[in-house]
Amino acid sequence: MRLYFDPSLLIAIYLPEARTASLRAWLDELGLPIGVNVWQELEFRNSARQKILRGEAAPGDLARTFRVFDDDCIAGRVVRRTVPWEAAFAEAERLSRKCATDQSCRSFDLIHVAVAAISGLRDFATLDVGQAGLARAAGLTVIQLPD
Repeated sequence: MRLYFDPSLLIAIYLPEARTASLRAWLDELGLPIGVNVWQELEFRNSARQKILRGEAAPGDLARTFRVFDDDCIAGRVVRRTVPWEAAFAEAERLSRKCATDQSCRSFDLIHVAVAAISGLRDFATLDVGQAGLARAAGLTVIQLPD
């Protein structure tokens, strides 16, 4: 399985939530490293920080979250990947032309789906229902995640 991890899923894996334990167990069972690019990591870290602003997490939670994520990078459970950005943005524009008049397509979502598509990944894991629809429209298989 070649899988793209949307930042909504990364947040649920790394910042303690109701689903975190089941998602981490699923990841362990999967036995694959989490591939991340700079776009995913930026959105993951910013979204985690925004949880502080909204009162959904405490600063200590954030420090632990980033420490565990960084430890996973060092241990090889998270692997940083490069992206050919010109191709990714061209694919995002193609997807926008195809989908944006019929469904909600946020630019960040378009880019995540485009990166998955141009990277030859067939499977897309997200907790974002709108993004799941966009991934399907791009021909990707949306992975059913445990509750």
